[in-house]
Amino acid sequence: MKRLFLLVLFCISTLGMYAQKFSPGIIHTKDGKQIECLVENSLNINERLISYKFGQKSKTERMASKSIKKITYINAEDNSYGEVVYTKFKGLPLHLGKSPQWCGVVIKGDDSKGEVTLLRNLEHGVLCKRPKEELPTFMGAGKNVPAVANQFYKKAAEYFSDYPELAKRILDKEFKEGEIYDIVREYNVWVSLK
Repeated sequence: MKRLFLLVLFCISTLGMYAQKFSPGIIHTKDGKQIECLVENSLNINERLISYKFGQKSKTERMASKSIKKITYINAEDNSYGEVVYTKFKGLPLHLGKSPQWCGVVIKGDDSKGEVTLLRNLEHGVLCKRPKEELPTFMGAGKNVPAVANQFYKKAAEYFSDYPELAKRILDKEFKEGEIYDIVREYNVWVSLK
């Protein structure tokens, strides 16, 4: 689990880099195709075209981000992976726009159990998504969201209100904003045992 988390952090940290490099991965398209290839790992959060190739010496090809459901990066050394998804999200202050952006998957919830997936966007912060929700929900401020707009405790308590004890602990500030990871893990254990 620790290796998976570190790999996801690696994928997320590469989102803002501009030197083009390629890593083994799988592009999952919205029409159900899976393309095993070398995928650029220097994605900008607003990247509209993704570069990929089928071998180190192969010609670089491009695919529109809007046609991609997710990209799975594979670390063959320890048989782990990390994912990034191209998605819109809800709950942002209006002035920040509504266009899709690349987000790293930090915690992948089990859809069959109703668990929450936690995403990280370098510009806007953290987002949560339940299996039946169309779009992830913005939870906390990133570098482009003013502190005034960040109502983390209220938003998180409302989002996790189906688990009243957890919601109360959030409102009582038992968790700090950076501890959304702990909140999601605790929620996922609770919901999977229901």
